[in-house]
Amino acid sequence: MAKRAVDDFEDRRVLTVPEFRERNRLSKTTWWRLKQVGMTPRTIRLSPHREGITIAEERRWQQSRLSA
Repeated sequence: MAKRAVDDFEDRRVLTVPEFRERNRLSKTTWWRLKQVGMTPRTIRLSPHREGITIAEERRWQQSRLSA
């Protein structure tokens, strides 16, 4: 049960876009191009000029890229 609580907490952790890009080896240009065609993971607004991606959303995005 405690393991599940840790997993849930980890899934809700938020990465900034630069952190996400680094973890997934995406350049700024590639990120921008993917965003223009709607192929980036869903982001959440952290502040007026900052977006983030949850770990759970990162996993979903990675799985969608593998199955494409």
